[in-house]
Amino acid sequence: MEERDALHPEKRDNGRHYLSPASYTLSKEEKESMFEYLSSIKVPSGYSSNIKGILNLQEKKLTNLKSHDCHVLMTELLPLVFRRILPENVRLTIVKLCAFLNAISQKVIDPENLIKLQNDVVQCLVGFELIFPPLFFNIMTHLLVHIVKEIDILGPVFLHNMFPFERFMGVLKKCVRNRACLEGSIASDYGTEEVIDFCICIDFIDDLKPIGVPESRYEGRLWKGHTREKIMCLHR
Repeated sequence: MEERDALHPEKRDNGRHYLSPASYTLSKEEKESMFEYLSSIKVPSGYSSNIKGILNLQEKKLTNLKSHDCHVLMTELLPLVFRRILPENVRLTIVKLCAFLNAISQKVIDPENLIKLQNDVVQCLVGFELIFPPLFFNIMTHLLVHIVKEIDILGPVFLHNMFPFERFMGVLKKCVRNRACLEGSIASDYGTEEVIDFCICIDFIDDLKPIGVPESRYEGRLWKGHTREKIMCLHR
């Protein structure tokens, strides 16, 4: 059909054929620039996991990604990473999808903007069809079309996402001491923690610290303010 001549195989002098990289393929320099930028990112405590911990700089791969890490990458970081790499048509399509995912993740969504959001995601998928091969598209890609309708029925995405449940499951997994009795271990440990929290709340035991996740090193900075004469504590 004589279409997309840049993607046609080129015959070399040695008899072999060379396939030029696709428009969405990152070169070695672009990968190094991308991972160098990601390794330099510092986020506030609790915003996401440590970005450096999910980077494999030798193999240029992202490893041990959690669902919330993927959410932060897709909504906040990828538009910054792709600013100076990839062709313009590929970059703008990916950034537009990231902007859509960021818009639907907000706590306040104007119902009048839902039609515009639906048109945006459809245009993103059409742009993807012009760039990526058919193997790229699966049921997860198709589900993007139904997110706006889901917001119209159930409300903003943050009210019915799975992040709180996944975090809580991580807490419950740490309670397992005996793998032969999973439910019993979780119930016993959870009950013990509830009793300790109850004793602390009613000041039944003095100077008792709760067992569980340690306090953040930024905890004191968030609720204490210093004045010239005295320390002022703000109620949280």
